[in-house]
Amino acid sequence: MSWLLFFAIFSSLSSSILGICPKGTVASISDNTTCYLFQSQKQKFLAAEKLCTQHGGHLTSIHNAFESVFINEKAQKNFTDSSMNHFWVGLNDLVKSNNWVWTDGSAVDFVEWDYKQPEETFKCTASSLQTGLWHSANCDEGKPFICKIPKCLDAWKYFDETKSCYKVFKNMNWQNAENACVAEGAHLTSIHSQDENNFVAKLIPFNQDTFHCTDQNYAWIGLYTVDKQNTWQWIDNSTYNFSAWAVGEPYRHNENFCGVILDQPICGARLGSWGSGYCPADDVGFYVCKKMSAF
Repeated sequence: MSWLLFFAIFSSLSSSILGICPKGTVASISDNTTCYLFQSQKQKFLAAEKLCTQHGGHLTSIHNAFESVFINEKAQKNFTDSSMNHFWVGLNDLVKSNNWVWTDGSAVDFVEWDYKQPEETFKCTASSLQTGLWHSANCDEGKPFICKIPKCLDAWKYFDETKSCYKVFKNMNWQNAENACVAEGAHLTSIHSQDENNFVAKLIPFNQDTFHCTDQNYAWIGLYTVDKQNTWQWIDNSTYNFSAWAVGEPYRHNENFCGVILDQPICGARLGSWGSGYCPADDVGFYVCKKMSAF
């Protein structure tokens, strides 16, 4: 690929992701699930990594040429002090000599070492602001650094339309499920569009080996009624402005019921169709929590 074409594609990708991350951070060029935080206050390598973990991330890893060029371009705009020649990235061989690893545990599938680098004497990696090439460096030197921070914690899944994180858990009645979500800083999920409904439904690992529709083929969502199903509302107090009820639902039981997502085709419904379930039932297969992303 010619460099002219490379930078044309790079510029296009860079422009398309602006605005996804909040002020003070920059969206990853590789995906929409992480943000970069640029820290100009110089720190030693391990102190920089500690600060990144306090933000929920790690010193940045780099996995391809696009990401390398993108990070260096943004670093040049953020690290403008004349004394800043290099910045920390997360690559190091502190644990085992000549075994270079990223602090975030991701694969070392791309490197950008400068000529005759790395030197065995130094254990940490700094990237040149001028060239973007990497040098092994004294870990005790103070340098600016870049954190790579996921929008969602491990096992939570990010959905860009809602800027929210979702996680599936197993087997609880509706109220206990909501209490468990609250303990996670979340609520049972609300759903406000077909795209969000499809996203949530595909997260749920329904058992496809069963031949009968049982409560194990249901997943609680945050929908409930307090007037015997005349009025449905979301437990997170968001507006009830979308529904995906299966045919014949919500079935009027003359009791207060709660919303579930149904498996398909076992329960005779499309994936993501909703049903009404008995809230105290404790053998419903799954429940889905939702919370706003840190970003």
